[in-house]
Amino acid sequence: MILGLGCIAYDQMLFTEATWSEGKGRISKKEFRFGGNVRNSLGVAAALGKSCAYLGTLSPNPEWEFVLTDLQATGISTEFIDFKDGSHPAIATVVITRTGDRYIAYEDESLKVLSLPSSEKVAAALTQTKILLIDGNTAPLGSLDVAARANALGIPIIYDLERPATHPDEAMAMLEIASDPILPLYYGQELTGKNSPEEVIASLWNSSRNAIVLTDGENGSYFRTGTESHIHHIPAFPIEVHDTNGLGDIFHGAYAVACLEGRSTLDCVKYATAAAASIAAREVGEGRKISQEGIKKYLN
Repeated sequence: MILGLGCIAYDQMLFTEATWSEGKGRISKKEFRFGGNVRNSLGVAAALGKSCAYLGTLSPNPEWEFVLTDLQATGISTEFIDFKDGSHPAIATVVITRTGDRYIAYEDESLKVLSLPSSEKVAAALTQTKILLIDGNTAPLGSLDVAARANALGIPIIYDLERPATHPDEAMAMLEIASDPILPLYYGQELTGKNSPEEVIASLWNSSRNAIVLTDGENGSYFRTGTESHIHHIPAFPIEVHDTNGLGDIFHGAYAVACLEGRSTLDCVKYATAAAASIAAREVGEGRKISQEGIKKYLN
């Protein structure tokens, strides 16, 4: 099972045929989506046939019942969830331009309420977990203990961190023990004060690592494994991008799937890159459900 720790988001998506440089533009399409790194990553893994579960709290308010329904409909187990007043999704408005650029304006007060479920549910979840996915930006207080227990059990930790976290001390401590941090290059540069991917990875490397992956949008990604110090570069696929929202989440989820299947780090990164491309290339309105067939089209 792939277990996820982090917030759920609920996003209003606004699409426009304008570009940022134009300053304004008419809304061509509007839709609502569930988001958040962990929710989206688990959704990808579930769609690709893997057993997944969310570890956290949700609001018991009937207004938010559809969040639980979404998880269940997506194939994400709700067995390890407790209910807590105020623990509703983070709310965001996301603007997507004609060229696929995006801007996210969000409200995150609910992150202060999000917490872990009972210790019994945490323990039960870890007995079934093969991969732990953590969104370090939004993981609830106490997630460091969950990560440490997973580490002691030999459970790989795929870790996302892309901005200052809700609980910064825990976030940085989890980064230290994560086996597979997957960070955007720009945030790796900010954290380390280094510039090149080689320097960033060298600064973040330690004995806990199986791999470190740095993603860099249309420039592809860079990674190192524990068996060699060489830095690999995997280019992005040459596609016309229509929607960049959540591509990092898709990358994380697909990487987790490949990792669970025992693939090499090289194959995990290639698979994740293809998964993200298979969604980014879709026209607005074509849907975003991921499939093995869509991914294979880019790997063949």
